[in-house]
Amino acid sequence: MGLLDRITSLFDDWHASPCLSTTIEPALNPANGLPMTGGIGGVDVLGNTFGTDLTAHRHDDNVK
Repeated sequence: MGLLDRITSLFDDWHASPCLSTTIEPALNPANGLPMTGGIGGVDVLGNTFGTDLTAHRHDDNVK
């Protein structure tokens, strides 16, 4: 048996745990739909905590 065959055989019985989902979807911030880094306990890609959207409160200089 060659080295590559031995290494490959190590992964033949590699299975995901039945209690874990095989489709892991990233957590999304429900306030703005952006992906969360660190899951629900983290922040979204703009730095908002879960359930907040601080970018929606920015003042638009074009509105008079």
